[in-house]
Amino acid sequence: MPLFTSILATVCVAAHVFAGVARLAYDRAYPQEWWRWVTASFAHYDATHLLTNLVAFVILGTLVERRRGALVLALLTALGASATLAWLHLLLPEYRTFAGLSAVSFALLGYLAGALSLAAPGTAGTVVTLAIVHQITVATGVADLSAADVRPVWQLHALAGAVGLVIGRIDARRAPGSWRRGWRSSVLRLP
Repeated sequence: MPLFTSILATVCVAAHVFAGVARLAYDRAYPQEWWRWVTASFAHYDATHLLTNLVAFVILGTLVERRRGALVLALLTALGASATLAWLHLLLPEYRTFAGLSAVSFALLGYLAGALSLAAPGTAGTVVTLAIVHQITVATGVADLSAADVRPVWQLHALAGAVGLVIGRIDARRAPGSWRRGWRSSVLRLP
């Protein structure tokens, strides 16, 4: 697993084990605690939520980091997390709390779909496979989130996917050769 993907996965596990969701999740009840905007994506409601989010993130993060590097992965993580939290805060007042890495994973999935659809059209099957794996992973995690105030926010997943899609299409147009070279071989080298 690439270094930045490993670091982010480790941060999620450490946040879950040592800090817990109560201190890190975005929560409208604590507007003065600005750090929750940064830490919410790394907090998880329970071990199943953490595990399902990590499976999707590690697969998608590995693909992005191997293909485009840690900087692009960091950018997608920051934009996916910040766009979804801003959307939640401004336009979805019915949601009191938010935690989890699934929105970032949707941004990564959107990025891969956008980049591959332009630069490597023969890889459509790969993108569809990633989408199916990701949806199964998220659906499994969502089914196990039985806490009273926990429910998936499909609007945030759609927004993050759209953000990733736009960035992926821009990146593929900017550097098309790097996307075409060896894509199939890098997919086959998944951990």
